[in-house]
Amino acid sequence: MNGRAALNDTDYVIVLGCQIDGINASAPLIRRVNTAIEYLNKHQNAKVIVTGGQGPGEDITEAQAMKKLLRNNGINEDKILTEERASNTMENFLFSDELYDLKEKNILIVTTDYHMFRSLCAAKKLGYQNVSGLSSKSQLTVLPVYLLREYVGIIYYLILGRI
Repeated sequence: MNGRAALNDTDYVIVLGCQIDGINASAPLIRRVNTAIEYLNKHQNAKVIVTGGQGPGEDITEAQAMKKLLRNNGINEDKILTEERASNTMENFLFSDELYDLKEKNILIVTTDYHMFRSLCAAKKLGYQNVSGLSSKSQLTVLPVYLLREYVGIIYYLILGRI
């Protein structure tokens, strides 16, 4: 993984989805999108891929919720690409690559800080050649729970050979 090149010459920013409530983005998802917006405003040539399907209690896909946030915050629709089938981190990268042929592109992954390690490992395992990460910050009051969940996720991915 050559993060320096991806940060300096990003082709695509991939924003990983997380749970929404009905049609409303959750606080962690809003923080992810805001992190991506800040980056996109400084790097006009990059396109953004919002990735995430529709789970229980969600009336739209996570990708649709993120696309709406991006548009509402001044990101041109022609720069926003969607992937709406993924239900986990591996699928975020697998399905995004199927749609947009990303493995040899310069990719910047935007996800929450606690989820970055597993995300970068998953992308590399799937053959992404040049990826970097840009983390949004976690809410401190829930961070211990998410760190424990992420620890279990990493062990699970190790056991299954996903990282």
